[in-house]
Parts: sequence; structure tokens; C-alpha cells
Amino acid sequence: MSHRAETTRALVRVATALMLVALVCVPGGRAHGVAVGTPVVTLSDGFTNATNVTYTFSGYTVGNGEMIVAAEVTFPAGTDVSGATAVSPAGTRTVSGQTVRVDFATPVPRGAAFSMSIGGIRNPATAGTYNAGDITFYPVNPANNNPRNPQPHPTGDYTLIQPYLTLSVDPAAVSFDLAPDVTAGPEIITVHVESSHPYTITRTVGGSHDLFGLQVTGSASGSKPAGSASYAESLTATAPWTTEGDRTYTATVTYTVVNY
Repeated sequence: MSHRAETTRALVRVATALMLVALVCVPGGRAHGVAVGTPVVTLSDGFTNATNVTYTFSGYTVGNGEMIVAAEVTFPAGTDVSGATAVSPAGTRTVSGQTVRVDFATPVPRGAAFSMSIGGIRNPATAGTYNAGDITFYPVNPANNNPRNPQPHPTGDYTLIQPYLTLSVDPAAVSFDLAPDVTAGPEIITVHVESSHPYTITRTVGGSHDLFGLQVTGSASGSKPAGSASYAESLTATAPWTTEGDRTYTATVTYTVVNY
């Protein structure tokens, strides 16, 4: 009886020891690696052919048992990465084909939220939804700076759209019945602009406007923000005594919009 009791106690001790080893190993495994929340790619300009665009890759957290010393992304075909710059974190960038790698001047510490911004990119010419595939992290052991295996993680989708610019004037023509030194009008026209980018609008008056004293005032000039906007313009005419009567005089008001 005594012998069987000792055997049972030994088996119990072994089982308990194995369970303790398992509990120690689990946290150690979780300490390494980059955790991924919701990967997001943000562009400073989401229009096709836009230049000097900054791409920001975010949604990552560095593991508690490592530091990140570099990361790289392979951009989709049609993206011009030849002028890529390391915006954040600061570091040295290397371009090979469509792949941009940044070796960080200061390692990203363990447990830190991670995002990487790469500037100087020219967007593809075709509208649509894109994905850069994986972002690959290069971790090291914080204790001795020994490199660990590269860790690829997915990036988020992003969408490019075509830039646009439209201009309309309503009504397209107005007329005045004139008497000498008597102001006719005002006639109101509406200038409507829709633009994907900030723009400038200029107004040029031409033709025989001096002969019947055409005056144009309103807000359809100068620098404007991107978006949709309507501008009211007021036209009046005051013909001087020196203008010959019984004739038709024509003037033009030209609006030019340039976005950038």
C-alpha cells in the first residue's frame, strides 16, 4: 500500500510541473510579433496622377518583446515611387522597383503604436481601388539588437478617383436697353464651379464694353477652395453721351478657372 501511494504522488508532481511550463511559454510567445488592428492606408491626395502624395500605413502595434528597425512596402504597378521620401518615422529610404524600404533612424520601441508615412509618390493614372499587399516589418531583440525574422502584415485598401473641373454660366447672355448717362441693370448671372482641387477664377471683360460702360462686380474671382460653389455676378451698363445711338454693341465676359 505504501508503495502505490508514493507512485501516485510522483505522477501528480510531474503533471503539475508540465502545466507550469506551458503557462510560462504562452506569454513568451505573445511577446514577439506585431499586432494588427484594422490596417488603414491614408493618402494626402486621393486623385489619379497626383504628385508628391504622402501615403500613411497605420493600424499596427509593436510587440512587447521587440523593436522595429525598418519596414518596407511594395506599391502597386503604375505608382511612381522613384521620388519616395521617408516622412515618418525618419530614416533612410531605399527604392528597388516598386518596393520602398525605410531603415529608421531610431527604432520603434516595443509596445508602441506604429504608422509609417512615405512621401514623394505619384499616383497611378487609372481610377480604382488599390492595395499595397503586405507591409514587412524588420524586428530586433531589444536586449541585444539581434535581428528576428521579418514579419509581413496586410495593408488596407485605398481608392483613387479622377480629378474633375466644370464651369457653367447662367444665363449665357444678357441685354440692356440704353439711354445716355442712365444706368441700366443690374442683370444677375450665376457662375457655378465644381472642382476636385483648389482653384483660381479670373474674369476678363472684352469687346465694346467701354462704349456702353459695362461694369461687372461679384465674387467670381480669386483663389477658391475645392468643392462645389456658385458665385453671383452683377452687370450694369451706363452709355456715355459720346456713344453713337441706334446701334447694337456687344461685349464679352470670360471666366477662366484653373485648378491645381
